[in-house]
Amino acid sequence: MSSNFSEMKHTASVTQTRAGQFVLQATGFRAFLPAPLPPDPPIRRDQEIDALLSAADTNLGRLDGVASILPDPNLFVAMYVRYEAVLSSQIENTQSTLEEVLQFESEPDADHPKDVEEVVNYVSAINYGLQRLGEFPLSLRLIREIHAETNEGGPRQYSRSGRVSPHSKLDRSDWMHHQ
Repeated sequence: MSSNFSEMKHTASVTQTRAGQFVLQATGFRAFLPAPLPPDPPIRRDQEIDALLSAADTNLGRLDGVASILPDPNLFVAMYVRYEAVLSSQIENTQSTLEEVLQFESEPDADHPKDVEEVVNYVSAINYGLQRLGEFPLSLRLIREIHAETNEGGPRQYSRSGRVSPHSKLDRSDWMHHQ
């Protein structure tokens, strides 16, 4: 797939790849328009691709089996969101466990390490993003809005350098205008 992007064809307003094209919009943004299916040339199938597809199919079957015996699948999703937040925060060298996050959520007034609060902010941002996806299409603006939620509960004002100013919050309507 990386070869798709190395083989881009550029014109003034269109960038073409095998996967589709980026078209410059009147507002100055580029929109991605996927190529029609099936792809041309067709996808090459070999033993490696077949093995990967088989493993993915097996894992989806396992997930479906587990989901069918859960009394409330939303509980599974909620736990997965927390687990993902713990793993994602480790990229930034945040040290927290799933158990610490659950304890924080059950006892928010107790004394907890700062790292746990950061992971709980990630959980809040993920949940916020999932809610907003039902109201708003996936876009760079939405990603920025979700990212702002990780910064302790709300959007921050961006400086001229593009860095977040942690000391000044804007309300959502003002923040959207800065995008």
